[in-house]
Amino acid sequence: MQHRKAGASQDVAAAKAGISVRSGRRIEQAGGARSKMERDWRTREDPLEAVWSAELVPLLEREPSLTGTTLLDYLEEHYPELMISASCVPCSGVLNNGKPCMALTGR
Repeated sequence: MQHRKAGASQDVAAAKAGISVRSGRRIEQAGGARSKMERDWRTREDPLEAVWSAELVPLLEREPSLTGTTLLDYLEEHYPELMISASCVPCSGVLNNGKPCMALTGR
């Protein structure tokens, strides 16, 4: 908190930084803001694990100009059991019709 180092009170420094006084105290006691810890584990199963190295990487190596939509179409045609749909909104796990995308949510 640069404002605190400049001599401002805890209340003023927190207000200028746009955080609560309590967060300001926590940051000051910890010696700085928390950073996100890097992790080396997965939080959910990868729905493409079975086909990524065997199918998709070789396809991309042969034809680097393939788009994500083209790869999804390929997966729908050759691996319908993965239930990956081109109508999935990227990274949200929700289909355009509001229903959860089973392959992306892992449920």
